[in-house]
Amino acid sequence: MLKTRVLTALIGIPLFLVLLALPGGHAFCAAVCVIACLGLWEFGRAFRATAHRPSAIFLFAGAMLPLWVWFVTFQPEEARARWMAIVLPVVLTMALLAVFWEFHLGRAKETHPIAHNLGLGLLGAGYVGGLISFLILLRLAPSAHPLPGGLDGGIGWVMLTMAPLWAGDSAAYFVGRAFGKRKLAPQLSPNKTWEGAWANFGACGVVGTLLAMSLGVSVGTGLLLGAGIGFLGQVGDLFESAMKRSLGIKDFGALLPGHGGALDRFDSALFCAPYVWCLLNGTAVW
Repeated sequence: MLKTRVLTALIGIPLFLVLLALPGGHAFCAAVCVIACLGLWEFGRAFRATAHRPSAIFLFAGAMLPLWVWFVTFQPEEARARWMAIVLPVVLTMALLAVFWEFHLGRAKETHPIAHNLGLGLLGAGYVGGLISFLILLRLAPSAHPLPGGLDGGIGWVMLTMAPLWAGDSAAYFVGRAFGKRKLAPQLSPNKTWEGAWANFGACGVVGTLLAMSLGVSVGTGLLLGAGIGFLGQVGDLFESAMKRSLGIKDFGALLPGHGGALDRFDSALFCAPYVWCLLNGTAVW
């Protein structure tokens, strides 16, 4: 198991970094859109396997949301408001179509009313498509401190999110295996321990703070960033574990050997990316 996890990471992380470093951010944004589609497909498949029926229209809308964010971000600044104004009528139209689909075409079963199916669809769209869109916003964000070698500043924003998570995940795995005794949340994730959780939090905090400071972020903001990622990353992991346990499954998919599916691999990042984006945009640190 460990060998498989390490091998997958040795292939996946360099590939992620290459896509992240390519000029313009288009390759990375395209990859995020693909991950969103895979994650929502895994989400829908897992729920349908247990007789739930998340609204397919809302899941489709969630898959398209990162693509929309990518498209609008590259529009001239004076045109963005006009494009964003289209969102409300589109959302309302898709909501009406979803209700029509569920009610008139018999998609709802007696055991799962229309509201249940629509709610699950909205959950998937917001949880996967909405939250992962912040990775695109981070990659395309301007920075007052260009990175060495002329790299786009947005690369640093994404790394401020992902690098602490990678460090924290590794620390939790090895410390938990070696010293873990007290279970963190046995009903949700039986293998997680308090010892591993504290190691995760510490590694995220140290790596996040040091990386933030090296990129020109103030010490105070760096500390907030590292601590926030250390906490929210684990909350995101437990949130997904709660969904999986309610469905009686171990992983949402098997795309990444040793790590599960796309949704299993990015569950922590889904909660952390919005936090990093809001924190860095709410403070004059770049």
